[in-house]
Amino acid sequence: MAIFRPQAAKSGGFLGYQTAGIAGFENKTDQFDWADVYINVSLKLENSQYEQPMSIAGSFDREPDGSIKDCTLLRRLYYLFDSLGFDGGVTKEGNFEDADGKEIEDITSYLEERYAPQFPSEPSMDYCVYLYKEWNDKEGKAYTRVVPKIVRNTEAEKKDFQGYINFCKGKGVIKEYDGTNSPMDSASSNSGNTSSRTQF
Repeated sequence: MAIFRPQAAKSGGFLGYQTAGIAGFENKTDQFDWADVYINVSLKLENSQYEQPMSIAGSFDREPDGSIKDCTLLRRLYYLFDSLGFDGGVTKEGNFEDADGKEIEDITSYLEERYAPQFPSEPSMDYCVYLYKEWNDKEGKAYTRVVPKIVRNTEAEKKDFQGYINFCKGKGVIKEYDGTNSPMDSASSNSGNTSSRTQF
């Protein structure tokens, strides 16, 4: 059989599957009253001088007793944690702990200290992400977005990632604006509100 690989970005742009490194983490939770978590992951893209943010944001879905349950935000967090090799996670109360069960008061600072490069080091290009254009009805233009899932840059993980992206496209979760299709056919923005109902 012929070898098949994810398509590289078109010439002159940085869309589609991209090799990336993690440059840093920023906590923006306090800026959004709807967010239990809002982490901006700054990505260094291969062959680009600009960093691109990937937002891990949303609110936890909860049981009647207040404990969290499986939801989009939880999955997004573990996509990130697993790619980093972080063995801690989220408790049923919605707090963060390391692998030894020690509470992490500020998960963003914790990740920054352990998984972001320290100056003058450059990010290691160990990851793969997917970028696309999303139409914003309110502002009448398209913006570049990063699907909130990051994987290790290995053949096995990239193959699984491609299947995930194709599934999201097939379900209409990712609707790419290419400049020719109608803006109404593209995913509209909610002014940054990425609630847990978005089924990434």
